[in-house]
Amino acid sequence: MEWYSFSRPLKPSEWDTLRSYARRVRSVLDFTRGLNWVSVKTLFDPPTPDPMFPNLRILRWEFLRETFSLMHHLAVSSLTSLEINFVFGDVPPFRSFPQSLGDLCPNIRKFRIHMRRSQVDSDETISALVRRWTNLQVLHCPCISLDIDSLTHLSCTPSLTNLSFALSAVVTDHITSSHSILIFSKLHNLEICSQSLESISRLLSHIRLPTIEFLTVYVDSCPSNFTLRSYLTAVQKMCTCHFLVSFKLIQTRPPSSTNHILDQLAVEDIRPCMAFNHLRRLDINIASAVNLADDDLLELASAWPHLEYLLINEESGWKTEGGITPNGLFQLLQMLESLHHFCLAIDTRDFTETPLALVSTRAAGFTPRTPFSVNVADSIIQPESVDAVGGFLWTDHAAQCQSFFLLLEPFYDDRSSGFNKAVGGCVCKSP
Repeated sequence: MEWYSFSRPLKPSEWDTLRSYARRVRSVLDFTRGLNWVSVKTLFDPPTPDPMFPNLRILRWEFLRETFSLMHHLAVSSLTSLEINFVFGDVPPFRSFPQSLGDLCPNIRKFRIHMRRSQVDSDETISALVRRWTNLQVLHCPCISLDIDSLTHLSCTPSLTNLSFALSAVVTDHITSSHSILIFSKLHNLEICSQSLESISRLLSHIRLPTIEFLTVYVDSCPSNFTLRSYLTAVQKMCTCHFLVSFKLIQTRPPSSTNHILDQLAVEDIRPCMAFNHLRRLDINIASAVNLADDDLLELASAWPHLEYLLINEESGWKTEGGITPNGLFQLLQMLESLHHFCLAIDTRDFTETPLALVSTRAAGFTPRTPFSVNVADSIIQPESVDAVGGFLWTDHAAQCQSFFLLLEPFYDDRSSGFNKAVGGCVCKSP
């Protein structure tokens, strides 16, 4: 990359010229590219009391310790969108964070902060800062544990539509029955990160989200069946079920011990999701083994006529010999005409020949969809079933689609190569 710099100190007339152009700047997105540090400091800290960019609207600040102190020179009242990225895991002492940022930038509507880990001082500082802004529309701080006062403040912010934060058990431990229900009247997108699903359930039991459409939860530990059902019950109570279109529950860390026996994910654990009858995406990925057969999946799918993504343990695998049979999968595709990406284990036991009814999918009423993506998770593809399953997945399903993807896990070994050969013309890739 070619770097530019000031070759000499600027004259007053040159500063005036530069300032006349700088007044037109509305966004600064990446000041670290193109200018050396001396020039950056010169440009952002001009020899006048007035800021160089008085009409700035959008600021994306890539944090480096050398430049963090310069940020207050760009903190102007016109700023409405602020994004701070702590690159290379370099987290500052947050108590030196500009405490006056809330006063200098009172009109912030979108605030995003990216860092690798939560720290007590950063949590407290950001929580205090959030409470200074009354017009927030988007707050994205997935590694910041907001306190209950900040959540209460945000519930009274009528413009808030997108919220992402970390939840500490310390916060939920302070929530009692005496606390008022928090109503986020316009929130459409909620993302919560927590060590356990229990903490999230306790919080959701005290909030209401009448307009929520996208709900995403990240947890460190695998929830028990009881905890999962409690969580789903809390979701049903806190939202208007027919508004919810995307439901995600993702475990971010593997189990701490491989000897720990986990509950199996069964249909009764997922059945409460059937209340969300406008779902377009269901994504559950936890360490539990999955125990779902044809009747189970068809029962669940009957409640979601608009479903486009059905992803169950896409990363963790099903850890079972069972799954949906090719015949059940065909019925599922007939039932869900919008489904174009799914991850399900396929039960190929005793499936050695593709029935004519499954091959002639067009005659049987199958509606092709583009793109069409199949992930067979950690299915145990029996060697004698490879040709039949490959023919079933490829023959008409893929031939009628402009984009067809078959995702195979890398630990299939020789069965993977046989499967790839069987489906011949489709595009095969390993995640």
